[in-house]
Amino acid sequence: MDAFSGFEPQLGEIRALRSFRIGRDGRLYPLFSDTPWADGTNTAICRVPAASHGVKERHQIVDPDCTCGFYAYADERAAAQYPNARHVLAVVACWGRVIAGTCGLRCEHARVEAIWMSPSVPCDLGAQVGERYPTAAIHVDRATMLDEYPPTQLDCYEQPTPDAARRTRIGMRAAVSAALVLGLLPWKWLSADQDALLLWIAALIGFFFAAITYGRRTDVEARKRSVVCSATLLWLMAPLAGPAGFVLLRLPVLQMVVLTRVQRASAIRAASRFPAEVG
Repeated sequence: MDAFSGFEPQLGEIRALRSFRIGRDGRLYPLFSDTPWADGTNTAICRVPAASHGVKERHQIVDPDCTCGFYAYADERAAAQYPNARHVLAVVACWGRVIAGTCGLRCEHARVEAIWMSPSVPCDLGAQVGERYPTAAIHVDRATMLDEYPPTQLDCYEQPTPDAARRTRIGMRAAVSAALVLGLLPWKWLSADQDALLLWIAALIGFFFAAITYGRRTDVEARKRSVVCSATLLWLMAPLAGPAGFVLLRLPVLQMVVLTRVQRASAIRAASRFPAEVG
C-alpha cells in the first residue's frame, strides 16, 4: 500500500487535511499548482500524460494506475511533511471516487470546510481569504478547528504512536552517526580487524536494504530516509576507493547534504512568506 493509494473506502464524504499557499487575491493555491481552489465543490481533472504512466488516455479520475486527483492528508503528522502546514491548514470534505493510502487519500471532488491561518498571515490577507471562501469556517485556533472538524479515521492510515516515531528518529540518527564514524576509518585498518570488517559489512547491508525499503514507499518522510540511507551507503563505501573515495563518493555526499539543507531552509522561508508567489 502506498501513501495515497491502495485502499478504496466505501464511505460518503471523508474529511481530511490540506495545506495551501495564499495568493495576493486571497485565493487558496495548491503547493504544486497555480490553479486556485474555488469556494464550494472542486472537481479534479487528470493532467498526467498517459504515456508517462502507461495508463489509458481516458480513465476515471483517481485511477489506481494514475496519480491524478486531489490529495489530502490523514492527520496533522502527515500534513507536517511540508512547512506550509505551519501557517495554513484546511479541513476538506472529499467524495466521489476516493483512493486512500497510509498517509492520506486522493479524491475526485473536494470542498474546503474550514481554514486555519497562523498569525504570520497578514490580517487583511486573511480577511480576503474569508471573502473568497464564504462557506468555509475561518479559525484562528488550530486545535479548535480540528475539534470541530475532525478528520475521518480510515483503517488504512498509519497510526504510529509518538513514542514509536521518536524511537525511529533516534534509532535512525544513531545508526547514521555510527556509520559516518565507521566510514572515516581507513581501509587498511578495517581489513586488518575482523570485528571492524564484519561491522562495516553489516552496516553496508543494513543501509542498502533500508534504502530500498524506504524507496518503495511514496510518502515524503520515507523518501527522505531513503536518500539518507543511500548517502550513508556511499559514505561507507568510500574507504574502498582510498584517497579517491573522498572526491568520488564523500564529496558528492557532502554537497548533497548542503544542497538539501539549503533547499529545506528555502522551503521554510517560502512557506512563511505572504502572499505567496504564484505563477
